[in-house]
Amino acid sequence: MTAAEREGRYIIALLRSFLTDADLTDEGEHDWKELYRQTCRHQMVALVYDALQKNGVVLPGEVEKKFQEKYWKAVSKDTVFGHEYACIEKAYLEQGVHMMPLKGCLLKQYYPETFYRSMSDMDILVRQEDRPVVKECMEKMGYETEVYGKDCHDVYMKPPVTNIEIHHVLFEKSYEAYCAFFQKAIDKVREEGTSVAVMSKEDTYLYLLAHMTKHFRNGGAGIRQILDVWLYWQKEAEYLDKTYLQKSLGELALENFHHMTRKLGEYWMNPPEKPVEQLEELTDFIIHNGIYGTQENSIANKIMKENGLKNLKKSKRSAIMAIFFPSWENLCTAYPILKKWPFLLPAVQVKRACKFIFFHSGKEYIRNVSELKEEKAEALKKSMDELGIH
Repeated sequence: MTAAEREGRYIIALLRSFLTDADLTDEGEHDWKELYRQTCRHQMVALVYDALQKNGVVLPGEVEKKFQEKYWKAVSKDTVFGHEYACIEKAYLEQGVHMMPLKGCLLKQYYPETFYRSMSDMDILVRQEDRPVVKECMEKMGYETEVYGKDCHDVYMKPPVTNIEIHHVLFEKSYEAYCAFFQKAIDKVREEGTSVAVMSKEDTYLYLLAHMTKHFRNGGAGIRQILDVWLYWQKEAEYLDKTYLQKSLGELALENFHHMTRKLGEYWMNPPEKPVEQLEELTDFIIHNGIYGTQENSIANKIMKENGLKNLKKSKRSAIMAIFFPSWENLCTAYPILKKWPFLLPAVQVKRACKFIFFHSGKEYIRNVSELKEEKAEALKKSMDELGIH
């Protein structure tokens, strides 16, 4: 067992102790720096730190200081986000903008303290036709427009920590089944006419699952996402329409994923006497992912989806070629200016090629494609298949 896997399991044991009042199971010595690193990778510093305090765990001074700094940053950021959300809601109401808070905005309420559930950004859904009004509102409130009209969401930033994503759809067009299903769910709520709308408890849960599968396909998901599902199910299961839920899970091809994420959450929070090999392997997979997965996973998933593993060498060559010669649709998504002025295509291709040749992130991507091994891709495929993601 690696240090990352050992400390990742200790994080899970701490969460179990804190959330269920179970005794803390602690075996052997700890690499406290690695514990802190894994806690940061999974964005769970505040919750894990309070779990450590509750159990009387004494940390080395340097690590304790780092935990405390991150802890109070989490408290501060949560306070700022709460204030900004209230201001945004007020401004939108004044302008007649219908809004729907998403993801972390809703999931925070299921944690003992809202600051335990960190958010990299705040996600809000608005109507497509309201985007210009929203842009004006955000800029009046001191936000800088980082991205506008480029993809399925616009991005607004206000220093020092506030990052707002304003969506007009929940998924990219490539997720056809998800797009169709959740547009119906959104329309159903909007028909009620409330200015601040929230999807039904069932559709909120389905969106939580569907969005998580997207993270797994893009590179992975971590401990926090599994905990989100477990906490939501604990609080809302008795109120859910199980008939509708089962039918919708089938329609979205999420039955296996729903089953496995719940099973994994229960395994972590109420472990059996004997370990289950499949769930132990999935636990390792999720620990190594971190909160948003790895670029290596993302590359392997993309190659397997487009070319399979029959000829990995050829698939890797195709993946590298796609970096320099992407599809017109992908180029327009990354560079919307091409829709208006397509003659700029050569300049855009040169700019993109320079990014991958001369900048660290681009060179790292190419190296990860080149170094991808068949064993790694097969192990990833096995984990994805076991989770029910195809």
